[in-house]
Amino acid sequence: MPIKNNVAHLKKRVRKPRSKDDTHYVDNKEFLDALTIYRGEYLEAKGSGKPLPRIPNYIGSCFMKIAEKFSHHQSFVGYPFKEEMISDAIENCIMYAHDFDPERGKNPFAYFTQTVWHAFIRRINKENRNKYINYKSHQMQSLLTGSERSSFGSENGMQSKELYDNITAYIDDYERKIKEKKLKKKNSLKAKNSAKPTK
Repeated sequence: MPIKNNVAHLKKRVRKPRSKDDTHYVDNKEFLDALTIYRGEYLEAKGSGKPLPRIPNYIGSCFMKIAEKFSHHQSFVGYPFKEEMISDAIENCIMYAHDFDPERGKNPFAYFTQTVWHAFIRRINKENRNKYINYKSHQMQSLLTGSERSSFGSENGMQSKELYDNITAYIDDYERKIKEKKLKKKNSLKAKNSAKPTK
């Protein structure tokens, strides 16, 4: 019996068209105009010693939209502390809103997307460090009490052993990355110092 070719029966996968609001959720030109006005007011107030102006609601809503949308990027989808990442990103955008110079660049969307990216990375690193500290202190405490594996997890020995092994692997991996980072920094400083001409 011949095998039927089912390719002809398959429907072509069609992407659902995005709505107008979804494709350009932040209007770059309007965003640029608002930031230009805000920066002018900020510099004028700073120069005259007056209280600094508040960031307009429109700029704040753009920061929120950028951070919220960017949190759906494939690099950041699975993290349980997504809300903290978004709030850190919004906070950083607000802190550095006055640093955006319209004379140097005309793309505030890209500027603040980069700010959001760095805020997300900082939050991930901070959470990983906290996790490492928690695991390391738990490991040290269990070593002091003499019950290494029994204090990790349930009464079931197999689950407890797997959990202990996973935590130990995480600690070892984190410490290895820190050592590699320090070594890389040390080598780059050596290379930088050796490249300087001696007097």
